[in-house]
Amino acid sequence: MMRWFCLFLLLAGSSSAETFDKKAWQQWRSEKEEKTSDGERSFLNLQDAAWVKPRKKVWLSSLDASQDLKFLHSLPDAVGLSIFFDGERALLSQGATTFNLLDKKKWMIPGDLRLKAIIYQGDLRVYLRNPKAKKVLAFKRFEFFDFNPIAVVAGTFKPRRKPKAHVFSTSTGRDSKAWLLGTVQFQFKGKALSVKAYTFEDEPETSDYLFLPFLDQTSRSESYGAGRYLDADIKDVSKQTAVTLDFNRAYNPLCARSKFYSCPRVPDKPFSVAIRAGEKKPLDH
Repeated sequence: MMRWFCLFLLLAGSSSAETFDKKAWQQWRSEKEEKTSDGERSFLNLQDAAWVKPRKKVWLSSLDASQDLKFLHSLPDAVGLSIFFDGERALLSQGATTFNLLDKKKWMIPGDLRLKAIIYQGDLRVYLRNPKAKKVLAFKRFEFFDFNPIAVVAGTFKPRRKPKAHVFSTSTGRDSKAWLLGTVQFQFKGKALSVKAYTFEDEPETSDYLFLPFLDQTSRSESYGAGRYLDADIKDVSKQTAVTLDFNRAYNPLCARSKFYSCPRVPDKPFSVAIRAGEKKPLDH
């Protein structure tokens, strides 16, 4: 009798955990979709982007047709504004007005468009955002596999003795610098698998997350062909420790829906299993 009672408690506890995981996943997905639908916050509001090397300049040719504005790397016939990167400042010039774009969170131009700039790995990255972009207005939801409880797995993080510098190739042909921290070993459907763990933090020894890019047997057929990403929380990247991998939260690179992003390519071979959990490929792929 006691054995059956204990079994009942075990099953009830398992069911309760699955319900919690699913509710947390639904909330995560809802927040992700809500943000993407918001023109001010959506990554789909990117109308154009450009990399600018030190001592180089980009232009916006005209501010009259704001919905068609693009960055130009050579001097246009009619200059609306220019951005010059001197290695430390992004000097925006519009007529007689010049200021450092990096000192402002954003700069509005006609048509409710926004300009923003950051320095990343030595170059200037400038963004032209349109809150009313067609892709934002057309967005309804992300395509996901149904919640899969067996895709929440226990893994073991095995660190390298010392983080190793790693350079990802990207969708735009640029290099993206990261750190290889170690590997995460886990089992899925009876298969022993491992995935390399990275971070983009400048001080990798203090990173509190693992970046886990992967391919599996659903890639191209059901999920995004270039692979998916997964993040995992961690307290100490210098020690072997248990980590939870929730593949229901696997997500596509931003470049799956927008050509303006530079996304790291998955450097490893696909898993030998199909992980039917997380984000599917967009319907237009």
